[in-house]
Amino acid sequence: MKLMLPYTDEMVGSILSRACRQFGLKPTPLLAALTGRRLIRQSLLVTGQAGIAEACGMSLDEFHLRHTIARYAIAFTPEAQQERLWQSLLSGNSRSNFVVMFAPGIPKRRVQLQYCPSCTIEDRRSFGESYWHRMHQLPGVTICITHRRPLVQCTTSIVASIPIPMPHLCTAWRECDVPLSRRLQISIAEWSAIAVAGFPGINRSWMNWYREQAIACGYHPAHQTLFSGFIASDLARFYGQDALAALNCSVGSNTASCWAARLMRPNAAGTSSLKHILLTVFLESGPCPARDATASSNTKKPGE
Repeated sequence: MKLMLPYTDEMVGSILSRACRQFGLKPTPLLAALTGRRLIRQSLLVTGQAGIAEACGMSLDEFHLRHTIARYAIAFTPEAQQERLWQSLLSGNSRSNFVVMFAPGIPKRRVQLQYCPSCTIEDRRSFGESYWHRMHQLPGVTICITHRRPLVQCTTSIVASIPIPMPHLCTAWRECDVPLSRRLQISIAEWSAIAVAGFPGINRSWMNWYREQAIACGYHPAHQTLFSGFIASDLARFYGQDALAALNCSVGSNTASCWAARLMRPNAAGTSSLKHILLTVFLESGPCPARDATASSNTKKPGE
């Protein structure tokens, strides 16, 4: 079985939904024809099934780079672990697919699909139909980086089953409303686009880069806990607690033990890609420490 050529950045769930209509098949027979397996469900965002990629004329590796968020999900894991996950996913066995499906970067909450009205108009003009863009579904992305306008959310869940209606058929929607400046929303979206592409041209140990960038900004590294806690506190002020809560990345009152502080320490595993992106955008902004940069060097740890 051969599927219609996917559109640029079309997410896998959109490709399969169009295929259901193309062949007049329900999801289970379509997936069986594509994969040779009786699958009850297929994620809208990622797949480990080589048959789906081959039906689109691609290897599974190429398909992931163009049409799933697998690279985004594992973007900030240590290099050796990332390569193991990637090769495991490409092997196509169900256990490896399960591992990547539940990686920290894959959205699991029942959030809604998002689209850009301008993209929808242009897609219909070019192709006669609209489709779901992968970039618009990444966690924390609330603005279209092509048209620089807010995305809108429809009522279809991101964990819905195929087939799903295409964006131009959505009658109920609301504009994404996150209390962040347009500049910050664009920065988050741009870094998300780089992450989903697998960081082309960027070879970086993220924990080392975070530390080097923080020291360059004036944060004193004398005591690791205080060092990371000050950064987390300033990050919370930078974005605002309301915005972080809206992104499901709240920083609590104990900043020394929150996710932002943990990312500054060795072996910071199991943290979502969005949180890494928030920390990256914050440190790239060149923040000035809210406290005296030398204060931590003169502060004793409890018990000293």
